[in-house]
Amino acid sequence: MKLRLIGSVSLVALSVGVFGCGSKEASEDTGEVSLEIFSWWTSGGEVEALNAMLDVHRERYPNVKVTNAAEALAAKARDRLDERMADGLPPDTFQANVGADQQRWVLFNEIDDTESKVESVDSLADAAGWRDVFPSQVTDALSFDGKMYAVPVNIHRINSLFLNKHVFETEGLSAPTTLAELETTAQTLDERGYVGLTIGNKNNWTMQLFTFENMLPAVAGGDYYQSFWRGEKDPDDQQITDTLAAVLRLWPYFNEDANDVDWGEALDKMMTGDKPAAMAVMGDWAKGYFVSKGWVPGVDFDQVPFPGSNGTFVFTADTFALPKGAPHEAAARNLLDTFGSVEGQTAFNKIKGSIPVRGDINPEDFDPLGQKTFADFQSNERVLAMSGLTPVGSIDDVAPAIKEMLNDSDPEVLLFALRNSYPALSR
Repeated sequence: MKLRLIGSVSLVALSVGVFGCGSKEASEDTGEVSLEIFSWWTSGGEVEALNAMLDVHRERYPNVKVTNAAEALAAKARDRLDERMADGLPPDTFQANVGADQQRWVLFNEIDDTESKVESVDSLADAAGWRDVFPSQVTDALSFDGKMYAVPVNIHRINSLFLNKHVFETEGLSAPTTLAELETTAQTLDERGYVGLTIGNKNNWTMQLFTFENMLPAVAGGDYYQSFWRGEKDPDDQQITDTLAAVLRLWPYFNEDANDVDWGEALDKMMTGDKPAAMAVMGDWAKGYFVSKGWVPGVDFDQVPFPGSNGTFVFTADTFALPKGAPHEAAARNLLDTFGSVEGQTAFNKIKGSIPVRGDINPEDFDPLGQKTFADFQSNERVLAMSGLTPVGSIDDVAPAIKEMLNDSDPEVLLFALRNSYPALSR
């Protein structure tokens, strides 16, 4: 087994108990503690944001070293974490998306928390007053029977469209606000020699994000989107048919190598070449990626709600839990306290592209795009991302089926996958 160790401190895995065995709370010789967090943060903007938050923790606890043992893809990270937890080798803390992704460790028996694999963080929440400053919609999604089981570090907006301001200004175009305007704008850019839309679907999840977390809310609205992924609708609904038709109409305007590149490579296309790509569909972690490459928010690029979904805020939060049997529980609790703090969340979210969960952080400390995200989160209808609504593994066939649908221009292959998966959502 090989893990990618990302961060400001590189450690030899076995010597510091990365696999959860043979470690002590502190070295007898130095008094230092070596913590391991497990995440899928490896890309530009992600690593820098995490390191900024760890710098805050280092100021609080100079003798604590933290290593990010990371897998580059969320799905692979979840698989590897499953293996480690099953082997009794947990990290000190691990990343999960708020909602179903995080709750699977709490409701491990799928009934209640009597066999939970993670500890409650209620004592931290009570001491820090988190319930007073975190939105109840977030705390409810990471709690069971009134007890909090993880610490959220951010709010990400998933239904976002990123614009190359240089292209739009050169071509005299305005940001599209409706699906019809998006299609017309993409066609105009295509006729002028640009790639209208760019996405990296090498690992399938990005076109699922586009299809069902951007396009479906735009076509059917936030209420329908959330009800659908809770298993309360039907894959043969007209709203689903209309959504897939809209995806197929836009697909010709995406980069030709979309299925061969990852999301970062797709974003690079907006920053390079005589005719750079004009728009990208991606969650607002793309903002952190652009900034890590030297682009300035509001100058080089803009971020707007995905056309047609104005008023709906599809969100996720990255959360960190405390596994039962964590090698350094006391020190891990201190780290989670930093993750939930004003200082930690400010340092992290200024770089990550997201906004803090805490409601007591001044939006004016952030760039104009961040300030707009703050305002939209307060005023929009908030709906959870698919990772928060669907049980892990329940719709694994859907993302690859989207790729088949696009290759064959036939929505039936995707509808077949949805019909097969849908009963698992309504259990």
